Amino acid sequence: MNNSVLNLDVFHVIMAYATRDTVSKLMRTCHILNREGGQYLLADRVTLCTETDAVSFLSFLFERDNYSESSNRMRWVRSLALAFGSAPPTQSIIPGAIHSIFTSLSLYALNFADLSICNAEELFALDPSDNIPSAIASLRTLRTLSIDEGGRLALRMLGRLQSCLQRTQMLLQSAAAGMDLAGSIPDEKNARRLFEGSQAQCPESFSDHGPLSFAVTGSKCLAIRELHIGDIDPPVVRDQFDALLYFEPLDVLDLLPHTAPDMDGIDRQCLANVLRSPPTENSIHKVCGPIKDLGKLGLNCRTDFLDAWECLAGWDDDMEDMLGALLMDTRPVHLTLLINDMALFLSEDFRELCLLEPMQHLESFHLFIELHPYEYRMLNMAPILEAIYEGVRAMTRLCAFKLTVSWFPLCTFADSHPLDDDSADFDTARTSWDGYEAPESLRQFVVQDFFVSWDPNAVVDRLLGASGRLAAVHVTVNGPSPEYGAAVERGSYEKFGD
Repeated sequence: MNNSVLNLDVFHVIMAYATRDTVSKLMRTCHILNREGGQYLLADRVTLCTETDAVSFLSFLFERDNYSESSNRMRWVRSLALAFGSAPPTQSIIPGAIHSIFTSLSLYALNFADLSICNAEELFALDPSDNIPSAIASLRTLRTLSIDEGGRLALRMLGRLQSCLQRTQMLLQSAAAGMDLAGSIPDEKNARRLFEGSQAQCPESFSDHGPLSFAVTGSKCLAIRELHIGDIDPPVVRDQFDALLYFEPLDVLDLLPHTAPDMDGIDRQCLANVLRSPPTENSIHKVCGPIKDLGKLGLNCRTDFLDAWECLAGWDDDMEDMLGALLMDTRPVHLTLLINDMALFLSEDFRELCLLEPMQHLESFHLFIELHPYEYRMLNMAPILEAIYEGVRAMTRLCAFKLTVSWFPLCTFADSHPLDDDSADFDTARTSWDGYEAPESLRQFVVQDFFVSWDPNAVVDRLLGASGRLAAVHVTVNGPSPEYGAAVERGSYEKFGD
Protein backbone atom coordinates (compact mmCIF):
# COMPACT_ATOMS: atom_id res chain seq x y z
CA MET A 1 0.00 0.00 0.00
CA ASN A 2 1.54 3.33 -1.05
CA ASN A 3 1.72 6.34 1.23
CA SER A 4 -1.01 8.31 -0.57
CA VAL A 5 -3.54 5.51 -0.05
CA LEU A 6 -2.45 5.06 3.56
CA ASN A 7 -2.76 8.81 4.22
CA LEU A 8 -6.24 8.91 2.68
CA ASP A 9 -7.31 6.01 4.90
CA VAL A 10 -6.10 7.96 7.93
CA PHE A 11 -8.11 11.02 6.85
CA HIS A 12 -11.20 8.85 6.38
CA VAL A 13 -10.88 7.72 10.00
CA ILE A 14 -10.37 11.30 11.19
CA MET A 15 -13.38 12.64 9.28
CA ALA A 16 -15.60 9.80 10.47
CA TYR A 17 -15.24 11.06 14.07
CA ALA A 18 -14.76 14.79 13.43
CA THR A 19 -17.34 17.55 13.74
CA ARG A 20 -18.92 19.05 10.65
CA ASP A 21 -16.86 22.20 11.11
CA THR A 22 -13.63 20.18 11.15
CA VAL A 23 -14.64 18.15 8.10
CA SER A 24 -15.51 21.36 6.26
CA LYS A 25 -12.06 22.80 6.99
CA LEU A 26 -10.35 19.60 5.83
CA MET A 27 -12.35 19.67 2.59
CA ARG A 28 -10.86 23.07 1.76
CA THR A 29 -7.29 21.77 1.84
CA CYS A 30 -7.20 19.69 -1.36
CA HIS A 31 -9.32 18.30 -4.18
CA ILE A 32 -9.25 14.70 -2.88
CA LEU A 33 -10.49 15.60 0.60
CA ASN A 34 -13.02 17.97 -0.94
CA ARG A 35 -14.51 15.03 -2.80
CA GLU A 36 -14.19 12.43 -0.03
CA GLY A 37 -15.42 14.64 2.82
CA GLY A 38 -18.95 15.03 1.53
CA GLN A 39 -20.09 11.67 2.85
CA TYR A 40 -19.08 12.63 6.41
CA LEU A 41 -20.47 16.15 6.20
CA LEU A 42 -23.83 14.72 5.11
CA ALA A 43 -23.84 11.57 7.25
CA ASP A 44 -26.26 13.06 9.80
CA ARG A 45 -29.49 14.98 9.25
CA VAL A 46 -29.08 18.37 7.58
CA THR A 47 -31.35 20.99 9.20
CA LEU A 48 -32.19 24.21 7.35
CA CYS A 49 -33.51 26.92 9.69
CA THR A 50 -32.86 30.17 7.83
CA GLU A 51 -32.72 31.60 4.34
CA THR A 52 -28.93 31.60 4.64
CA ASP A 53 -28.96 27.88 5.48
CA ALA A 54 -31.00 27.09 2.37
CA VAL A 55 -28.78 29.10 0.04
CA SER A 56 -25.61 27.72 1.65
CA PHE A 57 -26.79 24.12 1.29
CA LEU A 58 -27.77 24.68 -2.34
CA SER A 59 -24.38 26.25 -3.05
CA PHE A 60 -22.64 23.31 -1.39
CA LEU A 61 -24.49 20.84 -3.59
CA PHE A 62 -23.55 22.74 -6.77
CA GLU A 63 -20.06 23.95 -5.93
CA ARG A 64 -18.07 24.95 -9.06
CA ASP A 65 -21.02 23.84 -11.26
CA ASN A 66 -19.23 20.51 -11.57
CA TYR A 67 -21.75 17.81 -12.55
CA SER A 68 -19.56 14.95 -11.30
CA GLU A 69 -18.93 16.61 -7.95
CA SER A 70 -22.58 17.63 -7.50
CA SER A 71 -23.93 14.15 -8.20
CA ASN A 72 -21.29 12.69 -5.87
CA ARG A 73 -22.37 14.99 -3.03
CA MET A 74 -26.08 14.45 -3.53
CA ARG A 75 -25.77 10.69 -3.30
CA TRP A 76 -24.61 11.16 0.31
CA VAL A 77 -27.71 13.13 1.35
CA ARG A 78 -29.77 10.85 3.60
CA SER A 79 -31.85 13.06 5.88
CA LEU A 80 -33.13 16.63 5.61
CA ALA A 81 -35.22 18.80 7.94
CA LEU A 82 -36.88 22.09 6.97
CA ALA A 83 -37.40 24.16 10.13
CA PHE A 84 -37.82 27.74 8.96
CA GLY A 85 -40.21 28.74 11.72
CA SER A 86 -43.52 30.46 11.18
CA ALA A 87 -44.30 32.99 8.46
CA PRO A 88 -41.03 33.48 6.51
CA PRO A 89 -40.92 36.82 4.65
CA THR A 90 -43.19 36.99 1.61
CA GLN A 91 -40.28 38.12 -0.57
CA SER A 92 -38.01 35.38 0.74
CA ILE A 93 -35.88 33.42 -1.69
CA ILE A 94 -36.55 30.31 0.40
CA PRO A 95 -39.20 28.90 -2.00
CA GLY A 96 -36.87 29.09 -5.00
CA ALA A 97 -33.94 27.59 -3.09
CA ILE A 98 -36.05 24.76 -1.64
CA HIS A 99 -37.58 23.97 -5.03
CA SER A 100 -34.10 23.78 -6.59
CA ILE A 101 -32.85 21.55 -3.78
CA PHE A 102 -35.68 19.01 -4.10
CA THR A 103 -35.63 19.05 -7.90
CA SER A 104 -31.95 18.13 -7.81
CA LEU A 105 -32.32 15.57 -5.02
CA SER A 106 -35.09 13.81 -6.95
CA LEU A 107 -32.61 13.19 -9.78
CA TYR A 108 -29.38 12.36 -7.98
CA ALA A 109 -29.95 11.66 -4.26
CA LEU A 110 -30.46 7.92 -4.46
CA ASN A 111 -29.99 7.48 -0.68
CA PHE A 112 -32.30 10.31 0.43
CA ALA A 113 -34.73 8.52 2.77
CA ASP A 114 -35.86 10.89 5.55
CA LEU A 115 -37.63 14.25 5.26
CA SER A 116 -39.09 16.41 8.05
CA ILE A 117 -41.01 19.63 7.36
CA CYS A 118 -42.02 22.06 10.13
CA ASN A 119 -44.74 24.65 9.55
CA ALA A 120 -45.41 22.90 6.26
CA GLU A 121 -48.55 24.77 5.22
CA GLU A 122 -46.95 28.19 5.63
CA LEU A 123 -43.88 27.07 3.68
CA PHE A 124 -45.95 25.62 0.84
CA ALA A 125 -48.14 28.73 0.72
CA LEU A 126 -45.09 30.93 0.02
CA ASP A 127 -45.02 29.48 -3.49
CA PRO A 128 -48.38 30.02 -5.28
CA SER A 129 -47.19 27.91 -8.20
CA ASP A 130 -47.16 24.78 -6.00
CA ASN A 131 -43.57 24.01 -7.01
CA ILE A 132 -42.35 22.88 -3.58
CA PRO A 133 -45.04 20.21 -2.94
CA SER A 134 -44.67 19.01 -6.53
CA ALA A 135 -40.90 18.65 -6.18
CA ILE A 136 -41.28 16.75 -2.89
CA ALA A 137 -43.93 14.50 -4.41
CA SER A 138 -41.55 13.64 -7.25
CA LEU A 139 -39.01 12.12 -4.84
CA ARG A 140 -38.90 8.33 -5.21
CA THR A 141 -36.54 7.30 -2.40
CA LEU A 142 -38.23 8.60 0.78
CA ARG A 143 -38.98 6.07 3.50
CA THR A 144 -39.86 8.46 6.35
CA LEU A 145 -41.93 11.64 6.02
CA SER A 146 -42.86 13.95 8.91
CA ILE A 147 -45.11 16.96 8.35
CA ASP A 148 -45.78 19.45 11.15
CA GLU A 149 -48.59 22.03 10.99
CA GLY A 150 -49.82 20.75 7.66
CA GLY A 151 -53.12 21.55 5.99
CA ARG A 152 -54.83 21.16 2.64
CA LEU A 153 -51.66 21.74 0.57
CA ALA A 154 -49.77 19.10 2.56
CA LEU A 155 -52.60 16.60 2.14
CA ARG A 156 -52.75 17.19 -1.61
CA MET A 157 -49.03 16.50 -1.74
CA LEU A 158 -49.64 13.11 -0.11
CA GLY A 159 -51.92 12.25 -3.01
CA ARG A 160 -49.05 12.71 -5.47
CA LEU A 161 -46.22 10.99 -3.62
CA GLN A 162 -44.04 8.67 -5.65
CA SER A 163 -42.03 7.30 -2.70
CA CYS A 164 -42.93 4.04 -0.97
CA LEU A 165 -43.09 5.28 2.60
CA GLN A 166 -42.48 3.11 5.65
CA ARG A 167 -43.31 5.76 8.26
CA THR A 168 -45.47 8.88 8.04
CA GLN A 169 -46.30 11.47 10.67
CA MET A 170 -48.92 14.17 10.10
CA LEU A 171 -49.40 16.86 12.75
CA LEU A 172 -52.40 19.06 12.00
CA GLN A 173 -52.68 20.85 15.31
CA SER A 174 -52.95 24.56 14.56
CA ALA A 175 -56.26 26.37 14.39
CA ALA A 176 -55.40 27.57 10.89
CA ALA A 177 -54.84 24.02 9.66
CA GLY A 178 -58.09 22.93 11.27
CA MET A 179 -60.03 25.71 9.56
CA ASP A 180 -58.37 24.92 6.25
CA LEU A 181 -59.28 21.25 6.53
CA ALA A 182 -62.83 22.07 7.58
CA GLY A 183 -63.45 23.35 4.06
CA SER A 184 -61.97 20.28 2.39
CA ILE A 185 -64.09 17.69 0.68
CA PRO A 186 -64.10 14.28 2.45
CA ASP A 187 -61.65 12.63 0.04
CA GLU A 188 -59.11 15.40 0.68
CA LYS A 189 -59.04 14.34 4.34
CA ASN A 190 -59.07 10.60 3.65
CA ALA A 191 -55.52 9.36 4.15
CA ARG A 192 -56.29 5.98 2.60
CA ARG A 193 -57.60 7.53 -0.63
CA LEU A 194 -54.73 10.01 -0.71
CA PHE A 195 -52.18 7.22 -0.61
CA GLU A 196 -54.16 5.19 -3.14
CA GLY A 197 -54.11 8.17 -5.51
CA SER A 198 -50.34 8.38 -5.38
CA GLN A 199 -47.58 6.05 -6.46
CA ALA A 200 -46.80 5.51 -2.77
CA GLN A 201 -48.12 2.62 -0.77
CA CYS A 202 -49.80 3.08 2.59
CA PRO A 203 -46.87 3.43 5.01
CA GLU A 204 -46.02 0.78 7.56
CA SER A 205 -46.25 3.36 10.36
CA PHE A 206 -48.73 6.25 10.46
CA SER A 207 -48.84 9.01 13.08
CA ASP A 208 -51.85 11.29 12.96
CA HIS A 209 -52.38 14.33 15.19
CA GLY A 210 -55.37 15.87 13.46
CA PRO A 211 -58.70 15.10 11.81
CA LEU A 212 -57.53 12.72 9.09
CA SER A 213 -59.84 9.90 8.04
CA PHE A 214 -59.20 6.35 6.89
CA ALA A 215 -62.83 5.64 5.93
CA VAL A 216 -63.04 3.00 3.21
CA THR A 217 -65.51 0.55 1.83
CA GLY A 218 -64.35 -2.91 0.96
CA SER A 219 -60.79 -4.01 1.64
CA LYS A 220 -58.83 -3.01 4.70
CA CYS A 221 -55.60 -1.02 4.73
CA LEU A 222 -53.08 -3.84 4.98
CA ALA A 223 -49.73 -2.07 4.92
CA ILE A 224 -49.82 -0.03 8.14
CA ARG A 225 -48.10 -1.78 11.04
CA GLU A 226 -47.89 1.11 13.52
CA LEU A 227 -50.57 3.68 14.38
CA HIS A 228 -49.90 6.77 16.53
CA ILE A 229 -52.88 9.05 17.09
CA GLY A 230 -53.59 12.14 19.17
CA ASP A 231 -55.56 15.39 19.36
CA ILE A 232 -58.46 13.71 17.56
CA ASP A 233 -62.09 13.13 18.44
CA PRO A 234 -62.67 9.43 19.29
CA PRO A 235 -65.14 8.68 16.42
CA VAL A 236 -62.41 9.67 13.97
CA VAL A 237 -60.03 7.36 15.81
CA ARG A 238 -62.48 4.48 15.42
CA ASP A 239 -62.68 5.26 11.73
CA GLN A 240 -58.91 4.82 11.47
CA PHE A 241 -58.85 1.75 13.68
CA ASP A 242 -61.62 0.00 11.75
CA ALA A 243 -59.81 0.51 8.45
CA LEU A 244 -56.66 -1.28 9.60
CA LEU A 245 -56.56 -5.04 9.63
CA TYR A 246 -53.18 -5.75 11.25
CA PHE A 247 -50.95 -3.42 13.20
CA GLU A 248 -48.59 -3.91 16.10
CA PRO A 249 -48.13 -0.75 18.22
CA LEU A 250 -51.15 1.49 18.89
CA ASP A 251 -50.04 4.72 20.58
CA VAL A 252 -52.79 7.06 21.79
CA LEU A 253 -52.43 10.53 23.32
CA ASP A 254 -54.85 13.35 24.17
CA LEU A 255 -58.07 12.33 22.46
CA LEU A 256 -60.47 15.25 22.32
CA PRO A 257 -64.03 14.41 23.46
CA HIS A 258 -65.71 17.14 21.38
CA THR A 259 -68.80 15.01 20.86
CA ALA A 260 -68.84 13.65 24.42
CA PRO A 261 -68.00 16.45 26.87
CA ASP A 262 -69.27 14.65 29.98
CA MET A 263 -68.72 11.22 31.48
CA ASP A 264 -72.12 9.89 30.41
CA GLY A 265 -71.40 10.96 26.85
CA ILE A 266 -68.01 9.25 26.94
CA ASP A 267 -69.67 6.07 28.24
CA ARG A 268 -72.14 6.14 25.34
CA GLN A 269 -69.32 6.80 22.92
CA CYS A 270 -67.28 3.91 24.31
CA LEU A 271 -70.28 1.57 24.11
CA ALA A 272 -70.91 2.60 20.51
CA ASN A 273 -67.28 1.87 19.68
CA VAL A 274 -67.49 -1.56 21.33
CA LEU A 275 -70.61 -2.38 19.31
CA ARG A 276 -68.80 -1.34 16.13
CA SER A 277 -65.85 -3.53 16.98
CA PRO A 278 -66.88 -7.13 17.73
CA PRO A 279 -64.32 -9.46 19.32
CA THR A 280 -61.65 -10.49 16.85
CA GLU A 281 -58.93 -13.09 16.68
CA ASN A 282 -56.47 -10.40 15.59
CA SER A 283 -54.32 -8.80 18.26
CA ILE A 284 -52.31 -5.62 18.69
CA HIS A 285 -48.77 -6.25 19.84
CA LYS A 286 -48.56 -3.13 22.02
CA VAL A 287 -51.10 -0.52 23.15
CA CYS A 288 -49.96 2.70 24.88
CA GLY A 289 -51.88 5.68 26.21
CA PRO A 290 -53.71 7.39 29.08
CA ILE A 291 -56.33 5.17 30.71
CA LYS A 292 -59.27 7.43 29.88
CA ASP A 293 -58.22 7.90 26.26
CA LEU A 294 -57.81 4.16 25.73
CA GLY A 295 -61.13 3.59 27.45
CA LYS A 296 -62.89 5.87 24.96
CA LEU A 297 -61.79 3.68 22.06
CA GLY A 298 -63.69 0.63 23.22
CA LEU A 299 -60.89 -1.70 22.13
CA ASN A 300 -62.05 -5.28 21.86
CA CYS A 301 -59.00 -7.28 20.89
CA ARG A 302 -56.11 -8.88 22.72
CA THR A 303 -52.78 -7.19 23.21
CA ASP A 304 -49.44 -8.57 24.33
CA PHE A 305 -48.22 -5.35 25.97
CA LEU A 306 -50.44 -2.71 27.58
CA ASP A 307 -48.82 0.53 28.78
CA ALA A 308 -51.42 2.70 30.52
CA TRP A 309 -51.07 5.70 32.74
CA GLU A 310 -53.24 7.70 35.06
CA CYS A 311 -54.58 11.01 33.79
CA LEU A 312 -53.37 14.17 35.50
CA ALA A 313 -56.78 14.75 37.09
CA GLY A 314 -56.01 11.96 39.57
CA TRP A 315 -57.41 8.53 40.34
CA ASP A 316 -61.19 8.27 40.58
CA ASP A 317 -63.98 5.72 40.21
CA ASP A 318 -64.42 6.50 36.52
CA MET A 319 -60.77 5.79 35.80
CA GLU A 320 -60.93 2.60 37.85
CA ASP A 321 -63.95 1.41 35.84
CA MET A 322 -62.28 2.30 32.55
CA LEU A 323 -59.08 0.46 33.47
CA GLY A 324 -61.09 -2.60 34.50
CA ALA A 325 -63.00 -2.58 31.21
CA LEU A 326 -59.79 -2.04 29.25
CA LEU A 327 -58.14 -5.01 30.95
CA MET A 328 -61.17 -7.20 30.30
CA ASP A 329 -61.26 -6.30 26.61
CA THR A 330 -57.52 -6.47 25.84
CA ARG A 331 -56.36 -9.17 28.29
CA PRO A 332 -52.69 -8.18 28.18
CA VAL A 333 -49.83 -10.55 28.89
CA HIS A 334 -47.47 -7.79 30.06
CA LEU A 335 -48.82 -4.71 31.86
CA THR A 336 -47.10 -1.40 32.64
CA LEU A 337 -49.16 0.92 34.83
CA LEU A 338 -48.08 4.44 35.83
CA ILE A 339 -49.83 5.89 38.88
CA ASN A 340 -49.23 9.26 40.57
CA ASP A 341 -52.24 9.42 42.90
CA MET A 342 -51.40 7.48 46.05
CA ALA A 343 -55.08 7.27 47.03
CA LEU A 344 -55.20 4.07 44.99
CA PHE A 345 -52.82 2.38 47.44
CA LEU A 346 -54.24 3.88 50.64
CA SER A 347 -57.53 2.04 50.15
CA GLU A 348 -58.59 -1.41 48.98
CA ASP A 349 -58.69 -0.27 45.35
CA PHE A 350 -55.28 -1.61 44.35
CA ARG A 351 -55.91 -5.07 45.79
CA GLU A 352 -59.33 -5.15 44.12
CA LEU A 353 -57.67 -4.19 40.85
CA CYS A 354 -55.20 -7.06 41.19
CA LEU A 355 -58.05 -9.48 41.91
CA LEU A 356 -59.69 -8.79 38.54
CA GLU A 357 -59.91 -11.85 36.31
CA PRO A 358 -57.63 -10.49 33.50
CA MET A 359 -54.95 -9.67 36.09
CA GLN A 360 -54.79 -13.38 36.88
CA HIS A 361 -53.42 -14.01 33.37
CA LEU A 362 -50.57 -11.51 33.55
CA GLU A 363 -47.06 -12.87 33.12
CA SER A 364 -45.36 -9.59 34.06
CA PHE A 365 -46.43 -6.38 35.77
CA HIS A 366 -44.41 -3.15 35.88
CA LEU A 367 -45.87 -0.72 38.42
CA PHE A 368 -44.46 2.79 38.03
CA ILE A 369 -45.24 5.19 40.88
CA GLU A 370 -44.52 8.88 40.46
CA LEU A 371 -44.85 10.81 43.73
CA HIS A 372 -46.16 14.37 43.77
CA PRO A 373 -43.84 16.87 45.52
CA TYR A 374 -46.66 18.34 47.59
CA GLU A 375 -47.15 14.93 49.24
CA TYR A 376 -43.58 14.49 50.49
CA ARG A 377 -44.04 15.87 54.01
CA MET A 378 -47.13 13.83 54.82
CA LEU A 379 -46.86 10.64 52.75
CA ASN A 380 -46.07 7.42 54.60
CA MET A 381 -44.60 4.85 52.21
CA ALA A 382 -45.05 1.85 54.56
CA PRO A 383 -48.81 1.30 53.95
CA ILE A 384 -48.28 1.89 50.23
CA LEU A 385 -45.75 -0.94 50.09
CA GLU A 386 -48.06 -3.15 52.13
CA ALA A 387 -50.82 -2.55 49.59
CA ILE A 388 -48.42 -3.52 46.81
CA TYR A 389 -47.44 -6.75 48.61
CA GLU A 390 -51.13 -7.64 48.94
CA GLY A 391 -51.75 -6.86 45.29
CA VAL A 392 -48.88 -9.06 44.12
CA ARG A 393 -50.13 -11.86 46.35
CA ALA A 394 -53.55 -11.62 44.65
CA MET A 395 -52.15 -12.25 41.14
CA THR A 396 -51.90 -16.01 40.94
CA ARG A 397 -49.97 -16.47 37.67
CA LEU A 398 -47.59 -13.53 37.83
CA CYS A 399 -44.01 -14.53 36.93
CA ALA A 400 -42.28 -11.13 37.01
CA PHE A 401 -42.90 -7.92 38.93
CA LYS A 402 -41.09 -4.61 38.67
CA LEU A 403 -41.63 -1.64 40.97
CA THR A 404 -40.27 1.77 39.98
CA VAL A 405 -40.68 4.74 42.33
CA SER A 406 -39.76 8.21 41.09
CA TRP A 407 -39.50 11.20 43.42
CA PHE A 408 -37.63 14.49 43.46
CA PRO A 409 -37.31 17.17 46.15
CA LEU A 410 -39.57 20.20 46.34
CA CYS A 411 -36.91 22.47 44.89
CA THR A 412 -39.27 25.31 44.02
CA PHE A 413 -40.75 27.81 46.24
CA ALA A 414 -40.44 31.55 45.84
CA ASP A 415 -40.27 33.90 48.80
CA SER A 416 -43.53 35.38 47.55
CA HIS A 417 -45.26 32.03 48.23
CA PRO A 418 -44.32 31.18 51.85
CA LEU A 419 -45.33 27.87 53.39
CA ASP A 420 -46.35 27.65 57.01
CA ASP A 421 -45.31 24.85 59.35
CA ASP A 422 -48.67 23.13 58.96
CA SER A 423 -48.26 22.71 55.20
CA ALA A 424 -51.34 24.83 54.56
CA ASP A 425 -50.22 26.10 51.19
CA PHE A 426 -49.15 22.98 49.34
CA ASP A 427 -51.47 23.76 46.42
CA THR A 428 -49.33 26.81 45.72
CA ALA A 429 -46.20 24.69 46.03
CA ARG A 430 -47.60 22.18 43.59
CA THR A 431 -48.18 24.84 40.93
CA SER A 432 -44.78 26.56 41.22
CA TRP A 433 -42.03 24.04 41.83
CA ASP A 434 -39.33 24.80 39.32
CA GLY A 435 -36.40 27.10 39.81
CA TYR A 436 -36.55 28.26 43.42
CA GLU A 437 -34.86 27.06 46.57
CA ALA A 438 -37.27 25.69 49.18
CA PRO A 439 -37.28 27.24 52.66
CA GLU A 440 -35.33 25.34 55.30
CA SER A 441 -38.53 24.20 57.00
CA LEU A 442 -39.49 22.24 53.88
CA ARG A 443 -36.29 20.32 53.36
CA GLN A 444 -37.09 17.45 55.68
CA PHE A 445 -39.82 15.19 54.39
CA VAL A 446 -41.29 11.89 55.52
CA VAL A 447 -40.56 10.48 52.06
CA GLN A 448 -36.95 11.61 52.25
CA ASP A 449 -36.48 10.01 55.67
CA PHE A 450 -37.98 6.76 54.41
CA PHE A 451 -35.68 6.40 51.41
CA VAL A 452 -32.60 7.23 53.49
CA SER A 453 -33.23 4.34 55.89
CA TRP A 454 -35.15 1.72 53.87
CA ASP A 455 -33.72 -1.62 52.72
CA PRO A 456 -34.59 -2.33 49.06
CA ASN A 457 -33.40 -5.93 49.39
CA ALA A 458 -35.96 -6.46 52.15
CA VAL A 459 -38.67 -5.13 49.83
CA VAL A 460 -37.59 -7.60 47.14
CA ASP A 461 -37.64 -10.42 49.70
CA ARG A 462 -41.19 -9.48 50.74
CA LEU A 463 -42.34 -9.43 47.13
CA LEU A 464 -40.78 -12.82 46.41
CA GLY A 465 -42.42 -14.17 49.53
CA ALA A 466 -45.81 -12.79 48.49
CA SER A 467 -46.01 -15.13 45.49
CA GLY A 468 -44.37 -18.48 44.98
CA ARG A 469 -44.50 -18.13 41.16
CA LEU A 470 -42.36 -15.00 40.89
CA ALA A 471 -39.15 -15.72 38.99
CA ALA A 472 -38.04 -12.09 38.62
CA VAL A 473 -38.44 -9.07 40.90
CA HIS A 474 -36.87 -5.70 40.12
CA VAL A 475 -37.13 -2.66 42.42
CA THR A 476 -35.85 0.74 41.29
CA VAL A 477 -36.03 4.12 43.02
CA ASN A 478 -35.19 7.27 41.06
CA GLY A 479 -34.37 9.93 43.62
CA PRO A 480 -32.78 13.38 43.61
CA SER A 481 -29.31 11.95 44.33
CA PRO A 482 -27.64 8.52 44.58
CA GLU A 483 -28.15 8.32 48.34
CA TYR A 484 -31.92 8.27 47.81
CA GLY A 485 -31.86 5.93 44.80
CA ALA A 486 -31.68 2.16 44.59
CA ALA A 487 -31.76 -0.66 42.06
CA VAL A 488 -32.15 -4.31 43.02
CA GLU A 489 -32.74 -6.85 40.26
CA ARG A 490 -33.34 -10.53 40.83
CA GLY A 491 -34.22 -12.60 37.82
CA SER A 492 -33.91 -12.06 34.09
CA TYR A 493 -35.30 -9.17 32.03
CA GLU A 494 -36.62 -11.81 29.63
CA LYS A 495 -39.41 -12.52 32.11
CA PHE A 496 -40.80 -9.04 31.34
CA GLY A 497 -41.07 -9.78 27.64
CA ASP A 498 -38.22 -7.40 26.78
